[in-house]
Amino acid sequence: MDKETLRRSSHGGAPFRFEAGWVQEEQCATIVENVWKLTMEVRGGKVEGAVREVAAELRDWSQNYLGDLKKCIKHVKKLLVACRRGAIGRDTVAREEILRYRLEKLEEQQEL
Repeated sequence: MDKETLRRSSHGGAPFRFEAGWVQEEQCATIVENVWKLTMEVRGGKVEGAVREVAAELRDWSQNYLGDLKKCIKHVKKLLVACRRGAIGRDTVAREEILRYRLEKLEEQQEL
């Protein structure tokens, strides 16, 4: 298998790029471990195939779970503004804290 084939994935031939921000998500390590074991141990695959499978799963997970980071940040900011405009109460304060934490994590991922 040549270098160019390894660089491409099943998604339109675009090269796979691992996003550093993914390591902050708990599911990333689980996906890598599960797909690697499935490919190597259960299916008796080769390293190249396992790398391809892991890349494809991470790409799908990123698109489906994480989505577009900018859209997520914009959405959380809107929720935060709406939360701050609401009545003050224990639930509102807790929700604002959660939203601020999520926004901070999303912005950290974007920086990475």
